[in-house]
Formats: sequence, C-alpha cells, structure tokens
Amino acid sequence: MQIYYPNPFILVLETEKNYVVKNGTKFEKVLVKTDYRHFINQFQKQEPMNMRELEVLFSQSELVELFSSHILLDSRLELSSEFSRTIGYFSLTSTESTYPKLKEKKILILGAGAIGTHLAWQLAAMGISKLIILDFDQIELSNLNRQLLYQHRDIEQNKVEILKKRLGEIFPELIVDVLHKRLSDLNDVREIVDSSFDLVVKAIDTPNEMTDWIGQVAFENKICMVQGGFIGTTGVVGPHYFPEKTPCYRCYPQEMKISRLSGTGATQSSMTELVAGKIGLDIMNMLQNQRTAYSGMYEFLDDVTNKIETVELELIEHCTVCNRNNSKQKTLPKIIDILYLMLVFIMPMIVTFNHLDVRFNLLGLAIFCIVYTLVQENEQKNFQLQFQAAVSYVISLFILNIFLGVIRFELTHWVVSIAQIGLQEMFLITASVAIFEGVAYVTKGVKKILI
Repeated sequence: MQIYYPNPFILVLETEKNYVVKNGTKFEKVLVKTDYRHFINQFQKQEPMNMRELEVLFSQSELVELFSSHILLDSRLELSSEFSRTIGYFSLTSTESTYPKLKEKKILILGAGAIGTHLAWQLAAMGISKLIILDFDQIELSNLNRQLLYQHRDIEQNKVEILKKRLGEIFPELIVDVLHKRLSDLNDVREIVDSSFDLVVKAIDTPNEMTDWIGQVAFENKICMVQGGFIGTTGVVGPHYFPEKTPCYRCYPQEMKISRLSGTGATQSSMTELVAGKIGLDIMNMLQNQRTAYSGMYEFLDDVTNKIETVELELIEHCTVCNRNNSKQKTLPKIIDILYLMLVFIMPMIVTFNHLDVRFNLLGLAIFCIVYTLVQENEQKNFQLQFQAAVSYVISLFILNIFLGVIRFELTHWVVSIAQIGLQEMFLITASVAIFEGVAYVTKGVKKILI
C-alpha cells in the first residue's frame, strides 16, 4: 500500500478549537481538534501514513487538495542535508523534481562586482552546480562595502580567482570556471556566450553598448538574460529577456534605455542585497520556465524615499535583431484614439450645424485632419493635448458664429445678434466640453482594459 509522508516544511498552527495547516499563503486547511488530533500528532512526529488511514479522515476532494498543495508527499524529505532548506522551499512551491533539474543548470555571470558577487553566492546556495564567472578587474579597498566574499588581504588580486576560491570553500561540490578577460565589442561577447548556457547575468557596467551586445547574443543563442544595477541612490532591476516569451533588448526604443556617461556608482550593502535578491528570485523563476514579472519593464527601488516604481517599456514597431513586428500591439489603441478625436471634433460641428455655413464645417474637418496628423507625428497620444485642441476648436466655432451673425444682420442690430448667438454658443461650448471630458475618462478606462 502506498505510503505518504508529512511535509516537514508545512506550518501547523493551533487555535483554541482548531488546527490550521498552511502552505505559505497558497493553501490553508482548518481542522477541528477533536477530529484530527491523531493526524496532527503524526504530522508533528513526521510519521508516515497509508492511504487507508487518510481515507478515514478526508474525502477524496480533500486528499487531492492535500497532495496538490504538497502537504503530503510520496517520499521523505531530509532536514540535515546541505541544501535541505532549498529542497524544502521547492517542496512548497512546485514539485520535488524541481531541485534536481535546477541543479543541472549552467549559468554565466559577466561581472564580479556588487551584483555579480551576490548572485554568484545566491546561485551556489540555490544548488546550481556549475558557474562561469568573467571579470577583468582586481579587488580594491572601495569594493569591500558591497562586493561579497572579498577581504582586506585580497586587495590587488584578481576578482574572479578570489571569488572562485571563496565559493569553493563554502560549496565544495560547486564547479566554478573563471575568465580574467575584458569584453570590448560584440565579437568578444559572441566568443564567450553560447547556447550551452541556460542563463547569462549581465553585471558589467561598461562600455555602454554592453547591454545591447549581451541582449543580442542572448537572443541569437535563445538563452535567458537578467540584469540590474544602480543609479545614484536608486536600484534598478530589469528589463530581462526570456526567449520566445518577451521582446529582445533591441525591441525597446533607444531613448528608454539607461546608460551612465559619468559618475561613480554610490550604493550600500542593503540596497545591493535588495537588487541582487530580486534578480535572484527572477533567475529561479526563469530557470523553472516561468516568466518573471520584470521581463519587459524596469523596476526602480528608491533607497531614500523607500518607494518602488515600475516602468513598462514601449516597443519599437519593427526590431532588426529579432525581426519582431510590434505594430499589431498598438492597432487597437490607435483606433480608440481616432474615434476619440472624431468625437471631440465632429460633435461641435453637429451641434452648430444650423448656424454655420458649409464652408466652416469643411474648415472644421480640415482642422481635425491637421491636429490628428500633428498628434501622430509627435507621438503625443495624450488626452490633455486632444482636449485642448477640441476646446480651441469649439472656441473658434464660437468666434465664427459671431462673425457670421454680424454679416447676416443689419449693422444697427449687431449688438443684439452677438448677444443672442453668444449666449447660445456658450451653452453649446459648455455642453460640448462636459461631453469631451466624459468621453476622455471612458476612453482611458477602455484603453487600460484592452491594453
């Protein structure tokens, strides 16, 4: 008969009347004390249970919940092994087979500075069996406040050699290959990065083209790429690349990309750990074939204000690297913009049709075409500009109506004519502006839902 084992990493809580079995925030099972005391005792002692015992206590649907939530396992988990807590983590979040698969991954870390050293330790502690680390630099005194595993006695020695030594002391079974080399162009990157890697970490600051080079080679070899760093007191995570799931790095407009022209990086240990920690979680998800949240966007972590801001990146219409056509993603929003502009410009023409000559209505259409063209060329598809243009158009209609009224009436009645037409048109303007604002809010909501 099949034997099942309690997961030792499952949290069991006790209240006055109940036991609560929790798998993090994903699953919670409330058990009445009087009915499940024996089950909880077995759970505490980590004693195996057979299916017959379980069927007495739980229905079939409840058993399915217990197995799918990893409360009960079909093999025992050890608590004393080197990576027992890592294995325990995966026993709560995925399947027991995740850790062996993760262990087989091969990771390339380009850069052995603040981000690179922290991620090297994280990946080794995660159970990755092979790391390749590249850096051309030597250890300096100023590195020690944020670059992990280096010591005073290591100053003026090659970073990669010392990092390999320290990692080997902590994780004896870890295989670390190092390259003391500077990358100067795209061909240098191509010589290092190939399809044998599962993921490449971009932790090199210079030259500024490095992200484009690594991103292009990651695309060519269909391997994941992650990155992060610092701008002043702000930590930056992403954007990452996930083959066939996210755009390549060249899909983003050049003006959205961040590069440092001058200035020495200023950071401290906790910010370094925070940025590297987020990247490490992304790596773990990507290696399990799960798209990370930071693919296709920047995340800014401000150390001073303690605020986090996520910026989603626009895409160029056609990428010359991955040959990706992104224009289809903008078709629906463009249609909505056109409909909005037609509403805000044609509506005043309709409400004032009885007062205006046909020539002025044609003039209104011409104004609509000109403004729409300017909006598209400047890529300023924002409602504020459109609203201002619409109000300007309505005011111009008001002035034209006054002028038309003056030339249609005798000179002795021009004051009365202006007053009559003015009051009427002011009412129409007020109504039109109110409608425009309503259309703007509704359209914004529709665009958010559809995009």
